[in-house]
Amino acid sequence: FTMICVECGRPVNDVYKEYGVGNIRLTRCQYCNRFADKYVEHEMVIIILDLLLLRPQVYRHLLFNRMHYLEYGIDVRYIKILTVFLFFESYIKWFGMRSVLPNPSVLQYLLLCLVSCIEISAFIGPIALAVRAQVSHAYAIVKYNYLIMAIILSSFAKPFLLLMMVWPYAVPLNTMINIFIFSSNVVALKGTPSSSSCHSLPLLLASSLRSSLALESSRSVAP
Repeated sequence: FTMICVECGRPVNDVYKEYGVGNIRLTRCQYCNRFADKYVEHEMVIIILDLLLLRPQVYRHLLFNRMHYLEYGIDVRYIKILTVFLFFESYIKWFGMRSVLPNPSVLQYLLLCLVSCIEISAFIGPIALAVRAQVSHAYAIVKYNYLIMAIILSSFAKPFLLLMMVWPYAVPLNTMINIFIFSSNVVALKGTPSSSSCHSLPLLLASSLRSSLALESSRSVAP
């Protein structure tokens, strides 16, 4: 399949039919009888709002219906987003080192980039393995590339962590943003067909713990 219904996650042939220039009609899903993808007619502002409202339908739209189907590999746009996220997280850690080291070096920043790579690997790896263990009996093929892209997309709030470096906040903004990112990860995993039946919340909890342990181990060997 190349597209899916954003409501039930079942495959569809198309999400709309075009009857002329600017004249389209949304296709109804044959399984749930709802519009296969209502976001076709929505502006980007509505899509962003639904991302903030943690709606799984918007993740299905962005991952499966808004870009070409990928049998293997990750879309280059998601690789760019992941690279930006890694640099953001590394810079935040590097900036936090100034309280201990007045002049942290570029080498230490590069080491923190490596730490961030270890973190994301320790976060995604256990999720992929757990999904394989739980749903391999129900799905002949598990699309790990879409699983990874779902996690990357649902971490879109990471750049907001930079706000802590600009303005002081009385509330623990870091914790609040991480909770929101965590919630978005759960919703995104539920939105992917191969992991929708998986208990994604416990998986993310276990993966977050493993990621934290990897971070502490990496810090213990940092210069």
